[in-house]
Amino acid sequence: MSKLSSAKKLQVTLVCSTAVSKMFAEFHNPEIAGRSFKWENFPNMCKELSSTWLIISDLITKRHTKKEVEELKELASDYTYKFATSLCEVAGYV
Repeated sequence: MSKLSSAKKLQVTLVCSTAVSKMFAEFHNPEIAGRSFKWENFPNMCKELSSTWLIISDLITKRHTKKEVEELKELASDYTYKFATSLCEVAGYV
């Protein structure tokens, strides 16, 4: 059972939603995306970056236990993948 508070979960989803949305907009620019970019890879790319976003946003700190860090990373990874996939599906890219 998760020991993360509702507020902490909300913070994680907010950070991840913001970061994915920003990347989704940026990757519409071919100069940023690059020639080899494929939209079907976008959700996994975002998923891989999700824990970095938590660290940058100070949602993972030295105060957290290893278990809490794992829970935060798992929540971010799962949410980010689903949100990025949803954006790509709605846009008709996948």
